[in-house]
Amino acid sequence: MVEGLWGRAWSRYSGRKRRRGIVLDFLFLAALVVAAVPPLRRGVVTYTVRATLTQPSLYDKILFLGPDDELRFDTGEGEDTLMRFPPSRPTLLVVGSVWSSQTQAGLSSVSQSAEKFGERLDIFFLTSDSKDDVERYFRNRGYAPSIRPLYFSEEYAVAANADGGFVGQLLMSVPSSALIGADGRVVVKKLGATKWFGATADEAFAEAEGRSAE
Repeated sequence: MVEGLWGRAWSRYSGRKRRRGIVLDFLFLAALVVAAVPPLRRGVVTYTVRATLTQPSLYDKILFLGPDDELRFDTGEGEDTLMRFPPSRPTLLVVGSVWSSQTQAGLSSVSQSAEKFGERLDIFFLTSDSKDDVERYFRNRGYAPSIRPLYFSEEYAVAANADGGFVGQLLMSVPSSALIGADGRVVVKKLGATKWFGATADEAFAEAEGRSAE
């Protein structure tokens, strides 16, 4: 009986609609379902952002970070860590929040780079999120343990930015990122999510290492 009712309803509906109208109605219905279900909505937004991410381009200014740009972060274990420049090896700084769809999209490519470059590259995820939220998100996504979270407070970000330091500027933008060579040179500075995997990204990493891209 139910099948009969659905069949008659579909016949009446499809008889009044052209194919284009039916497709538009189903797309509208799908959009309503996505909007009404938060997990679906976040997934669609993150997928869309990931599909539109751009790879980094080399920083158009010559800038070297030095001791005056050092920053202090919380390791999440009740200890502080001092980030000094120039770093000991090429370093990727990714500022973001695991609650941000742009950050989520970018972290996926960061994880790929972490697996590819291994110990040749230090990667830090700088965030004002809680340690529990970050660890849960990383664990659920299976991200490489070489992506090291470091935590800062909003007050610290404001103070660091007021000092006019380069990294302090990054902390005030979520998401943002910077690739710094072992000599302290800023190779990439990008506000917004970045695709850190691919041919152009490889060129940037090669520049940070002082070699030609493979």
